[in-house]
Amino acid sequence: MAARQTKKKAISKREASDEGVGSSQRSLDEDLNLKIFAEMRARRTKRQKKVQSEFREETEKAIEELRVDTVSKFRKHLDDITNMHNIFRQEQVTIQAEIRELWVEVAKTHSKFMVRLLRHYKAFWSKSR
Repeated sequence: MAARQTKKKAISKREASDEGVGSSQRSLDEDLNLKIFAEMRARRTKRQKKVQSEFREETEKAIEELRVDTVSKFRKHLDDITNMHNIFRQEQVTIQAEIRELWVEVAKTHSKFMVRLLRHYKAFWSKSR
């Protein structure tokens, strides 16, 4: 749109200044102006496409780097969680074994206590008779 207005302004200025110039010269100038404007437009379009292409490539590269970084962080985090889970399982097995040992001790102590209690009970009743 701006290119059209610029072109119209250039043509109207040229017409005003070229009143004494023949129509063939004016036609050549207009053709030259149209070619120049067309070439400028083509160059601008080419630059814009190049910039857009570079931006697209940089964006795709950045997205790929982000994806790779995210995946590696996720895998590291997953490995950490897996290691912690394995450690937890080992600790759980160890604690369960210790609990079993403690229950065995409790059972032994309870048995000893019950044996002594029965002896004392028998001794008490045998003396009281």
